[in-house]
Amino acid sequence: MTRSRLVIPRDRDEVVSSHAALRVVVSRYCGGRPSELRFRFGEHGKPGLVDATRIAFNLSHARGVALMKWISTRMFCCARS
Repeated sequence: MTRSRLVIPRDRDEVVSSHAALRVVVSRYCGGRPSELRFRFGEHGKPGLVDATRIAFNLSHARGVALMKWISTRMFCCARS
């Protein structure tokens, strides 16, 4: 789900803050600046890096809780409210 589709401010803020936190965590793992990362989002909103990377990650958020997972192979995580 994109930020532009979220009309409830609380939900929009949750998406923005969880994606900002993901950007910081991934940049620290990859050894770059958060502003240098270029993300792509899959059909269902799953984030990934535009450039080929050695890391796979996922982000899930619900009711003020964000779950981030990263590994060197594909995986899935989901937070449910």
